[in-house]
Amino acid sequence: MIFVKDAIESGAWYHCEVENEDIAFLNVAFRIGILSFEKQQLSEKELKQYFDGGGSLWLMKIQVVSLNKQEQLYPDRIHETLYLQDQDGFRFKYLMSPSDSELIWDERWKKRLERFTGIAPDFHPKTKAVGSIAFYLPDDDDPQYYIGIVDGTIAEV
Repeated sequence: MIFVKDAIESGAWYHCEVENEDIAFLNVAFRIGILSFEKQQLSEKELKQYFDGGGSLWLMKIQVVSLNKQEQLYPDRIHETLYLQDQDGFRFKYLMSPSDSELIWDERWKKRLERFTGIAPDFHPKTKAVGSIAFYLPDDDDPQYYIGIVDGTIAEV
C-alpha cells in the first residue's frame, strides 16, 4: 500500500497489476499518479440528501495510463481493484456510477468525475486519462489514507 500524502508530495507514478486466474476480466495493468486529495465542502442539506451521517465527500484527482497489452482497460476495472485504507485498517471503495449517488451527476461534480465512471470510454493502451474519483469517508480528526489494490500489487515506478 502507498501512503496517499507521500504519493501526492512526491509526484510519483505507481504500477498496479492484478492477475486473477479465476476471473479473467479482472486481469489488469495500469499506472496511477495521485495529483490531489481534498475534502469537499457540502451543505447539511446535500449531506443528508446523498449520504449517511458521520462522513464527508473527498475527491482524489488522478492520472491513469493503461498498460493492458491485449485489450482496452475498462474504467470499472479500476473501480474493482482500487481502494483506500485508513490507519485503522478499514477499506473504502470509490463512488463510481449514478446508482452510487445522484450527487455525481449534479453539474458541479459531473465534469470532474465522469472519466472514471462505468459509462466513460475505455482506456486505450499507453494513453493517459486524467480525472477525479470520489470517496465518502468517515469524519476523523487525523485521517491517514493508503491506496491499495485488491488481489494485486502496487509499487512505485
